[in-house]
Amino acid sequence: MSETDDVTRRELDARFAGSDAIRDERIRALDLLTSQRFKERDQALALQAAELARRLDVLNHAHRDAMLRDSSFVGREVYDQRHSELERRVVALERWQSQIVGALALLASIGIVNVIAGTIVLWRIMAHVTP
Repeated sequence: MSETDDVTRRELDARFAGSDAIRDERIRALDLLTSQRFKERDQALALQAAELARRLDVLNHAHRDAMLRDSSFVGREVYDQRHSELERRVVALERWQSQIVGALALLASIGIVNVIAGTIVLWRIMAHVTP
């Protein structure tokens, strides 16, 4: 073995020793970067889960409000049935009202005729009584 071979070996050993340290440093840096990215991803997932929970709560509240509003409405079948019944009652009331108005008009005209007839009779009586 010559001295040139020894220098080359020493240089190679120094280079390999340096590369081991660089490699180890790179591995540590990559481990740190990877763990930091996982931590950030976990934080992002936690924030996303909190936002989704908030949105779900809003939707559930809106759904409860909609169900409450819908419960105060009458269904179409029930509405149609009750509306038909109400129309029949209104027609019957209008018929009754027109009968009452007609009867009252008849009574009023009879009353007016009686008043006029009574007035005429009184004038005739007064005409015969006074000289």
